[in-house]
Amino acid sequence: MNGNTAGTDWNDLFVRTSLNETSPTGRVGGFSSPDIIPWGTQPTNPSRFATDESYRQYESSVGFLSGQTNYIYVRAKNSSATTEAVGLAYLALTDPAVVLWPGGNKWTFIKTSGGFDGSALGPIGPGAIAVTDDPFAYVPKDSGHRCLVTWLSTKSHPVKNPPPEITTASALVTFLKDNPNYAHHNIDIAPNTTGANSFPAPFSTGTEGSTWMCGLKVRNCKGFTISFSCPDPLPDGTYINFLPTTVLQNDELRYMFGPFDVAVNWNINVNCTYQTNNLQPEDFSVEFITESVVNRYDDAALMAFATPVTADFGLDMTTITALGLRSVTVGSLGVMKGANPA
Repeated sequence: MNGNTAGTDWNDLFVRTSLNETSPTGRVGGFSSPDIIPWGTQPTNPSRFATDESYRQYESSVGFLSGQTNYIYVRAKNSSATTEAVGLAYLALTDPAVVLWPGGNKWTFIKTSGGFDGSALGPIGPGAIAVTDDPFAYVPKDSGHRCLVTWLSTKSHPVKNPPPEITTASALVTFLKDNPNYAHHNIDIAPNTTGANSFPAPFSTGTEGSTWMCGLKVRNCKGFTISFSCPDPLPDGTYINFLPTTVLQNDELRYMFGPFDVAVNWNINVNCTYQTNNLQPEDFSVEFITESVVNRYDDAALMAFATPVTADFGLDMTTITALGLRSVTVGSLGVMKGANPA
């Protein structure tokens, strides 16, 4: 422990154990931290959680969904009145039916969407609020009640080890009261009733071109629901976020997002999900694809050769037609194939 029972000298980042806590002092040691924010399967702009209004309420989209990528944001406040602070937030999950806190390396550690162990917070000015830009991303395999635990590591209060083992509720309450850089949040994971499967697809723009498209190529997936998203914002502040869409035919189809401009050497993970909806085709494939788009024509030439097309890809017809006249380099990643036993 940090030996800071009242939190009176805690001039640093802290996370709350209850909504009615306004500082590191007077902590109640609660199990429903408002600063661990499960936000469902679609990313959002984390700045929405850094307002005074948001800080005064619980924020949540939908409950955890088994078989799909769930995003979790962590929020912290700087209790110092004079100096800024920086830190890293960590997140882990445990089953409370076994022990309250398993301790050591017995946790299920959750990485960020970018694949890192911790997510940066700050610099946070005196008295200010900050939220992790790179949210934690987790695909639960099972359903049921679980606990999320976050902890902060800062220059003034470095945390080199995972949370300790705690086996009684009273000891856990005392620990949370004494350590303003730890918080606990109970969640329920809904069962997977749709045959949902999620997989991360690494996406790197490399050094060729700055205009891209990305999406899913599917085959024999009629009746499936597909979606993909990335919590890293694009340069214009928008997000790669293709909402759940039903596949209408078994022919090979491409569902694309874009075009969008990014800098070279841009590296992210796109989280892809398909739901079989209890359908059982003999074989199918769901493939993440990217396209580097190089425009060889000016806009007048593109419009002159434009012809009507069907907007199957969630884009307007002009955009799709124009892309047909461009030089396209296609890359494929993260192929997911399935087959039913004979």
